[in-house]
Amino acid sequence: MTGQLSTINVAYAFFERNWPWSKWQRCLGRIPENLQARICRYHRWQDRLATLVGKLLVKDGLSALWGDDVLDRLAHDNYGRPYIRGTMDFNVSHSGRYVTCAFADRGRVGIDIEKVRPLDWPDFRYEFRLEEQAVIELSNDPLHSFYEHWTAKEAVVKADGRGMQIPLTDVRLDSNRAILYDKTYWLKRIQLGHGYSCCVAADREICGVIMQYSHV
Repeated sequence: MTGQLSTINVAYAFFERNWPWSKWQRCLGRIPENLQARICRYHRWQDRLATLVGKLLVKDGLSALWGDDVLDRLAHDNYGRPYIRGTMDFNVSHSGRYVTCAFADRGRVGIDIEKVRPLDWPDFRYEFRLEEQAVIELSNDPLHSFYEHWTAKEAVVKADGRGMQIPLTDVRLDSNRAILYDKTYWLKRIQLGHGYSCCVAADREICGVIMQYSHV
């Protein structure tokens, strides 16, 4: 959608270890009880903590304009994508020890972060178009290139809203843009910690990205 620019705000948090019980209880109490119950069902403390931090990033990013009770209005569309009616679009991603949340002042936004782990990227070659496979294979660092392609595609399908119901080969990457069917998405790489790959996608041209570290 040319002619309409979007500013993306990205809030992010980092945790190295599980929180002390007192901090966990205090922060858990900041979100609605129904969300607390869902979070506590996770078996791994890493999943519980990352999910809680994601909810707090959403709340802190939206409450100044839409009220402290903004999470009480959290809903999910038919594809399971969370939204809050009457607020700006947002999207959360976490991997390793990082949690990120992107907010778009207009239009749709998606974000994906991945911890770079050793893998045999050819095992995933069918997720990429032939020309993308060639770019990765001929790269000086194929693993790094693989994660850059992967996070870009994931960010696009998350912005679209249908997520992994869309084959990643249907997302065609073109420099700082991606084409999904008849729609263009703009891409912006984000540099966070060493050993992570992160990308934002928006259905408006991105005029700027504002990063903010959150002490949740």
